[in-house]
Amino acid sequence: MARLQKIFYARDAWSDVWGSGMKANSAWDHAYNLQGRLWGGAPFVPGLQKGLLVLELGCGNGKMSAALAEKAQDLIALDFSLHACRLARRNMSEKDNADVIVADAGALPLAADTVGAVVANHVIGHGLYTERAQIVREIVRVLVQGGYLLFCDFSVDDVRAQDGTEVEKNTRLRGNGITTHYFTIEEVRILSDQLRMEDIRTSSRIMRIRGKDHPRSEIMATLIRI
Repeated sequence: MARLQKIFYARDAWSDVWGSGMKANSAWDHAYNLQGRLWGGAPFVPGLQKGLLVLELGCGNGKMSAALAEKAQDLIALDFSLHACRLARRNMSEKDNADVIVADAGALPLAADTVGAVVANHVIGHGLYTERAQIVREIVRVLVQGGYLLFCDFSVDDVRAQDGTEVEKNTRLRGNGITTHYFTIEEVRILSDQLRMEDIRTSSRIMRIRGKDHPRSEIMATLIRI
């Protein structure tokens, strides 16, 4: 998309950091290559102000991306799994205001102060503390002043918060090689001193598996770049 090229760095300016970050994607890439569409159900699509350039982190197979493109002036959907991006491109083949790129959320190939809104739906939590902090720094860097982050990740009250091996406090490594952090409300409130909390809430539901009820719990928040 020619009109979006001005916000991208030249490839040689960020290829080293991009290349190192991509080493972490093997578990996700394997999952998308093996299973194709990983997540079912109707996508949660956050409300967006009109006329914004929107960046979606961790677009996966693009199930949310197509809906976001309907609301955004322009959309950049990003994932570090090549297989996921191929699926997303198919899902958005008719969206002329959207682009899909393979990149690491911790090393965004975008110029500073260019994005009006960042959508991070179950993305920031898939990393250790240092990786989560780096993603947040990158989000802050690319957001314009007054731009906003739409955050959604699992909370400590989720049923899977005790699954797998604990590798850091409230961070679990499961058998598929994917790391998931389970957030507290306070953690989300203090993601960055350059983000002001606008709204935060917990969304809970019951998932029934093999006749038993299991609680799923997410934290959803809107944070403004100051």
